[in-house]
Amino acid sequence: MPRHQRTLSPTNTYHIMVRGINKQAIFLDERDQSQFLKTLLNVYNECDFDLYAFCLMSNHFHIVLKTNGTPLDVIVKKFNTSYVYYFNQRYGRVGHLFQDRFKSEPILTDAQLVQTIRYVHRNPVKANIVQDPESYKYSSYNSYLSENAVSKREYSFIASLFGSISQYISFHQEPADFKCMDLDESSGITTPDDMTAERILQDVTHSRDKYYLQTLSKKERDRYIIELRKRKLSIGQLSRLTGLSPGVIRGAK
Repeated sequence: MPRHQRTLSPTNTYHIMVRGINKQAIFLDERDQSQFLKTLLNVYNECDFDLYAFCLMSNHFHIVLKTNGTPLDVIVKKFNTSYVYYFNQRYGRVGHLFQDRFKSEPILTDAQLVQTIRYVHRNPVKANIVQDPESYKYSSYNSYLSENAVSKREYSFIASLFGSISQYISFHQEPADFKCMDLDESSGITTPDDMTAERILQDVTHSRDKYYLQTLSKKERDRYIIELRKRKLSIGQLSRLTGLSPGVIRGAK
């Protein structure tokens, strides 16, 4: 099937999203998330673009940026390629990590931009990982509270865009009902991301050890698997999180 031509933004501003192939996690721990942010900063220093917002989830990430002298495809390819190399080296794997091309949505107005930034920052709230954007470490939300954005240029622009940082804070406290590009809307995926799935696993098993199911009898294990499947965890997701084989999970009765 031929690829559709990417829609270009007349403002050069985009919301982009990249997700893991087969819905798999692309950040397995804090070291992975920290490495990606380091990679993103390196690319920012090499290329010419403004970085307005980002949020790293377990199996996808969002970035809001404005291209200047460097084309969008070049920017995204640089940080994707560098991170995939790191990930494959660390985990002894080969092949693709990300699914298809990255998705992009042109941002046409300042009103759309502020809504998109809030949407991105509230992604962990939407996924029930945290109760407020400030509590999530791997997004750009807190950088604007401490004037620690990638550059003063971005900080000044975002402060002026929202009116003030206090207005930025109050605006983010409101739910983001703005329709925006995300996994649910672009692919029909209804399973929770892996961070949320791990929290559900701990809640159901009352255990902090995600490999707990391996220690149980088949009858006990199947009871937990059935409950976790009712809570929308996929077979592949359960296999990744528990170490059980897909066949064992499918065979639960």
